Amino acid sequence: MLLIASAAAASGDLRKAQQAFAEKRFRSAAELLLRHLDAQPEDYDALLLLGLSLEQSDDALQAEKVFQEAVGRRPEDGRAHLFLARTLFLQGRFKTALDTQRLAVERGADPGRAAYLRGLILAETGEDEAALAAFREAGTGGDAPAKAAALLLKLQRPRDALEELKDVEPSEEVRYQRALAYAALDERDGAIRELGKVADHPEAKALRRRLRAMPAAPERPASVLKAPAPVTFVERGEEAGLDFILDHNPTPEKHLPETMAGGLAVFDANGDGLLDLFFTNGATTPGLKKEPRHSNRLYLNRGELRFEDATAEAGLAGEGFSIGAAVADYDNDGDLDLFVAGVRRNLLYRNRGDGRFDEVSAQAGISSEHWSVGGAWFDYDNDGLLDLFVANYLEWDPASAPVCSDKRTGVRTYCHPKFFDPAPNQLYRNLGGGRFEDVSEQAGLNAHPGKAMSAAVADVDGDGDLDVFVPNDAIPNSLFLNQGDGRFEEAALTAGVALKDDGVAVSSMGAAFGDLDGDGLEDLLFTALPGETFPHFRNQGAGYFLDRTYPSRIGSLSRSYGGWGVALADFNNDGRLDVMTANSHVMDNAEAFSSETYRQPNSLWLNRGDGSFSEPDADTGLPARVAAHRGLVAADLDNDGRLDAVVSVLGGRPELWANNTQIKGCWIAMSFRGIGSNRDGIGAVVRIGDQSQRYTTTRGYGSSYAGPLHFSIDDCSAPIEAKIQWTNGSINAITIDHFNRTVQAEELDLNLEF
Repeated sequence: MLLIASAAAASGDLRKAQQAFAEKRFRSAAELLLRHLDAQPEDYDALLLLGLSLEQSDDALQAEKVFQEAVGRRPEDGRAHLFLARTLFLQGRFKTALDTQRLAVERGADPGRAAYLRGLILAETGEDEAALAAFREAGTGGDAPAKAAALLLKLQRPRDALEELKDVEPSEEVRYQRALAYAALDERDGAIRELGKVADHPEAKALRRRLRAMPAAPERPASVLKAPAPVTFVERGEEAGLDFILDHNPTPEKHLPETMAGGLAVFDANGDGLLDLFFTNGATTPGLKKEPRHSNRLYLNRGELRFEDATAEAGLAGEGFSIGAAVADYDNDGDLDLFVAGVRRNLLYRNRGDGRFDEVSAQAGISSEHWSVGGAWFDYDNDGLLDLFVANYLEWDPASAPVCSDKRTGVRTYCHPKFFDPAPNQLYRNLGGGRFEDVSEQAGLNAHPGKAMSAAVADVDGDGDLDVFVPNDAIPNSLFLNQGDGRFEEAALTAGVALKDDGVAVSSMGAAFGDLDGDGLEDLLFTALPGETFPHFRNQGAGYFLDRTYPSRIGSLSRSYGGWGVALADFNNDGRLDVMTANSHVMDNAEAFSSETYRQPNSLWLNRGDGSFSEPDADTGLPARVAAHRGLVAADLDNDGRLDAVVSVLGGRPELWANNTQIKGCWIAMSFRGIGSNRDGIGAVVRIGDQSQRYTTTRGYGSSYAGPLHFSIDDCSAPIEAKIQWTNGSINAITIDHFNRTVQAEELDLNLEF
């Protein structure tokens, strides 16, 4: 009788587990199946269902063990091999997954499902054409056609994507991919029509609202597609005298701040007309105490790419674990001041004007209650005083932080941000007289905490007020639109920059705005981790963006990199903004548990003139150095008209990439120092021909640049006109008839008071 009762109970558990699985209560299903298998250990089908339940519960490692047991029991069963292959794929073990998938086919697995899985694996490893063939082999059932269409969109073939879905059963995902194809072709009506038929897709409603509200597509200049001019760099950091080591204090315990250091600033610290370099540095972990080896560093530019350490004289050694830097003249005395963001220790330095700085955060009212990663100076209320936006990461306490490791290998790792609560960003209003007031609550920021990795400033919606984009780590991004009355509205989803079109949040890192296609509108690009791509959004006007990550080719170019710093700058002097990124994996032991690499080269992708990018045809010199790169700033450090690049390196000295490119034509650099009561001119836009750049001092990941805007000029035989639009809406036109120089503020003779 006892055996009969036990069998009946086991049968009941199995029925309940099957029902729970059908209702997508996968964790409950797994618990019931474990109990059932205790009573009926030979139930092979229940074993397979247990593996599927664990897989759907995001426990791929335990699912792998279950499917390995199933393969051991019935090695001839193709189903078990196919389930095992899928679990390996979910763990990112693509080569092993592909080998197991092939074995599953040999053992009689369903051909359509096997081909579909092969397509997923090949798409992840960049074998796009082979993946496309696999999706087509999988047939027209399930998600295969939609996956094929998505791949065609990544390959910039929207018409082929529409053809792929022509006679396919119109599921939600199929309709959504059709809509994306129409949007890629700028056929807005078709996209809106398809989106109107989609009820539950997470991104469909937001995209439909965006397309309906979006103004008519801006008239873009005729694209002239030509091979970009080559670029050549030579690394001269050691020769230049940049001899400090960025000590981020790596420990076996993997305290999260250790991987986050590396912001830098490029600005004229001592007023001699040369751009100097400031680097943040770490501290002990978890104690966050700055020992002498952790000193932040200031290097003064002595000309001809030679720098001298002046940290002690300047008083900039710092305190605590520093992350980012932000430069501006907040007190309007003509000297550039410095904000340093850190882990519960923010520092505000007032420039005395003689190359020395006073730390004034306490008397200024700048707090240190959060883990801050960077700052952005801008005049949000247009009163002529620069205000400070502080980007805060997450709530981290070493006493309660979890211990994290790779499930398969047991290797200790830095914890994923999902294990920590978000933190609110902060806004400090400049009251004048060196005092600030925290207006985060009144401005509406506290209602939208995030996991900020940087901040970028632009007038996103064209209303004359400066807005702030915040890339968040592994959660949707934030876009704070300035309402002009002291309040900000969070509008990332409406604007189209919260997520990529696939609806997946990425580990957003350094962000930058820039006019990448010459239409006068500021586009957005930010870095992320390997496999996520670096999202690129094209500005459509009126505060709306469209995802152009793959049409611009940034998606395919960036897929294998982990990016931190980013610079949108014209490195080959052809009048178009190129993309440079500072690359590295976040995990310093990535090789121990994955096929990815920790140390990576920096990347450079050149603007082709049609809104797309390509790798340089010739060797730039950048691939020669692999390192744990973090901050990045582009600047003309030797005043030769070519933009150089400075990159920070965890555990190493900085890299100074001297630009040795042979350039044609000439150049102009526009300086904003000493203009009006807002002496930095932050927010002003300069237009020369079809080139436009906004002057802000935030740069990518935790970094800052307060120097001239750089423009290349094709025809130097006649005077040119430059138009400057100020934050108060006024526009000035100036004539420039001498080239290859920096136009200083006093030459403009504008006498503007904002």
